[in-house]
Amino acid sequence: MKILKIILMPIFIMFVLNGCVINRENISFNNEYVDNESIKYISNKTKDISIGINSKEKYSIAKRPNTKWAGRGNELTVNNEFNEKVLKSVLEQYFEKINISEINNEDLFIDAKIINFEWEPIWGGQKLDYNIRTKVYKKEKLIFEKEYNKEQTYTKLIATFNSTSELANTLQSKTLFKFYNEEFIPDLAKALKENP
Repeated sequence: MKILKIILMPIFIMFVLNGCVINRENISFNNEYVDNESIKYISNKTKDISIGINSKEKYSIAKRPNTKWAGRGNELTVNNEFNEKVLKSVLEQYFEKINISEINNEDLFIDAKIINFEWEPIWGGQKLDYNIRTKVYKKEKLIFEKEYNKEQTYTKLIATFNSTSELANTLQSKTLFKFYNEEFIPDLAKALKENP
């Protein structure tokens, strides 16, 4: 029996390290994940513009990490609902009327889609990379279109979370929230200024 265990142990280790045992995690968003990134103190929100976020296209992207060894057995999935909730949370800081909808019947209509994402576990956190395509319509006229690539590395955070699931959800949410807040919002403000 001891010999059998010795023979099977390396096979089991290779099985796990090669990712044949997969832990699948659907990324979800919670406003608490981004409290430190938020600038909720803005009081002069735009009240006269209603904004719609396109929810018509349903998609999900599942990815295993960009690494040969660590974390190969983990698979993270992001989808349109996660993206829409993060974008809505960012927009709510600047505008009062935000609606997630399949129909373009608002003053502004934002079509933002995650094209691809990559992730890699690193000591104390994760390295994340998002590709996002955005289009903004004002009264059905396209006023802005851009594809972004956002790379972010978070470290020394692993000890603050109770589970790998909470870590993944928090870091993915923070990365996407920071992208929309720091890159997309300034571009949106510029597009609105150029298209009164």
